[in-house]
Amino acid sequence: MAPEIVSVRGQMVKPTILTNNITSNRAYVTFLAGNGDYVKGVVGLAKGLRKVHTAYPLVVAVLPDVPEEHRRILEAQGCILREIEPVYPPENQTQFAMAYYVINYSKLRIWEFVEYEKMIYLDSDIQVYDNIDHLFDLADGHFYAVMDCFCEKTWSHTPQYKIGYCQQCPDKVKWPNNDEEFGQPTSLYFNAGMFVF
Repeated sequence: MAPEIVSVRGQMVKPTILTNNITSNRAYVTFLAGNGDYVKGVVGLAKGLRKVHTAYPLVVAVLPDVPEEHRRILEAQGCILREIEPVYPPENQTQFAMAYYVINYSKLRIWEFVEYEKMIYLDSDIQVYDNIDHLFDLADGHFYAVMDCFCEKTWSHTPQYKIGYCQQCPDKVKWPNNDEEFGQPTSLYFNAGMFVF
């Protein structure tokens, strides 16, 4: 899965692959666990970042269960691999999470990547169509994230979904005032698939 040849201003060029030798205090970061198809998403993310000519490397936090074959594929894409140990929530906290998502607690390990002053975390199923390097220039000392939407069917059990409330466009559907069924507006909810820190 070598990098594809792309046309840049009418000339065919092979994209620069960022390697482990690149030193940068900024990085894109993603997470990979297991031997499933998520590796294809990371490859797509790496290719997308190259296509938009990012100046920063893609660091992949990999759990020990990621097979060597997948690691070689990612290294061939120019990714920097950082093996991390799993993080498991306390037993009394797992009833609040679907079993599939418990492994995602391991993403907390990316805060241990102290060699980077600023990182942009992107889930492996995100595609980048424009250069977003400017997000690294956001003021330090803040955590930036994207508000999630409650419009998807997976949120059908929530009051937000039931009334059609969307925190991204709160003027479209107002939260009911003095409504005993729904109570006070809920706190803001952010999607953990993309954040800058």
